[in-house]
Formats: sequence, structure tokens, C-alpha cells
Amino acid sequence: MNSSQEHSHQWRRSLGLTPGNPFAPYIIGLSVITLVALIILLGLALFASTGNSRFIAGGAFLFVGGLMPIPLTLLIIFARNYVRIQDVVAGNYWAHWQYPVGSEHHDVYISSEGVYYPDQPLKLSTFWSGLQKAEIDKGEPSTLRLQYLYRRYYSVYMPPIASDKTIIVPIPTGKEDEAQALLQRFNKLLGQPSNFINDQWRISWIMGLLSSDLFWFRLSSCYLLKIK
Repeated sequence: MNSSQEHSHQWRRSLGLTPGNPFAPYIIGLSVITLVALIILLGLALFASTGNSRFIAGGAFLFVGGLMPIPLTLLIIFARNYVRIQDVVAGNYWAHWQYPVGSEHHDVYISSEGVYYPDQPLKLSTFWSGLQKAEIDKGEPSTLRLQYLYRRYYSVYMPPIASDKTIIVPIPTGKEDEAQALLQRFNKLLGQPSNFINDQWRISWIMGLLSSDLFWFRLSSCYLLKIK
């Protein structure tokens, strides 16, 4: 793969446009529909025959430009998370455990990104706002317990409120030593926000700035039309 192909590949991955990604067609379709709608509405806002028509088209332009980034942002966030699932299945994991017939799950992938059960194909259990504790519960069967910070809420009138959740993974017979080795790896991740939660902040900021730019562009267009 040459440098241009590599750059194109990374660009598609950054938007979740990978082969087999179930969210990719919706991202492309919504982007095309939004772009066409904005071009048509902008043309009407600038060149419609009456002032009332231009006003209505301008309002619709602002509405579409401000609303569409919301579902597009969500699609991209979940598409990028599915890319991580694809990477895990392709070999980017720390452990792949299989369970006997009749178990709740047939197998599980454990990685730095989280825990993935293939029988839940769209779900990657990530550590959200940071892994807090990793330990082994010596039960029957023994389990790997991963406690993470789901959300942290702030208010000027209240102290921080933390919400913790736990992922429990049964340890197959004979995998006890491998589970102990996983604890050392997970301990290095303590406190680090997941890539899934980082995407929510980064992509939301980008889409928010894009919506703001569209808004001010429309206001500038209205001002230029007015002074003409």
C-alpha cells in the first residue's frame, strides 16, 4: 500500500467508513442528503425571487445545518467504535477465551479497548470514563471483574457525582494464569478515558464548530443581501 492509499485508508477509518461497517452506508447517505439540501437551500436563500422566499429558505438552511450534525455525529461515533471491534476480531486483542457448549456466551475477546462478545456483534463494552479497578473473584467459576467510571457529573451547586459499573467475565478452566497476566495489563490503564468517550468529545466539538460556521455564514449572507 503506497502513501496515498495509506492516507486514504486512515481517512476512511477516522470516519468509520470501513468495509463491512454497518454504520458506513448511513453516514454516506446522510452526508449526501445533507449536502444536497444545503446547496439547494443556499441557492434559494440567495437567489429566490421574493424576500419572503429567501427568508424561509434561509431559516430552513439554518435548521438543516444545525440539526443534521447531531445524527451524523452519533453515527460516526458508533462507526468508529465498530472499527475497534473489527480490529479486535482481526487480532488486536490480549486474550480470546472460549466457553463450553451451553454457556451464556460461546467466546469472548478481551483487549485494551474493552470486552467483546461476538454474539453481540455491535456492542463493545468499553471502560468509558476510565478503568478504576481490575481484580479476580475466586468463585465458582472464578471471574475477571473490571470496574470502570461510567460517567462523572459536575454542578456548581453539588460535589462531583460518580457512577461506577462493572464488567464481569467468567474465566474458563485452565486460563487462570492468563487472567492474572491480564490484571497487570489492565492496571496500566487505570484512570484512562476510553477512546469511545474521547470520540464523543472530539467529534461533538468538530460538529458544533461546523454548525456554528454555517450559522454565521448564513447571517453574513443575509447582511450582504440587505445592504444590496
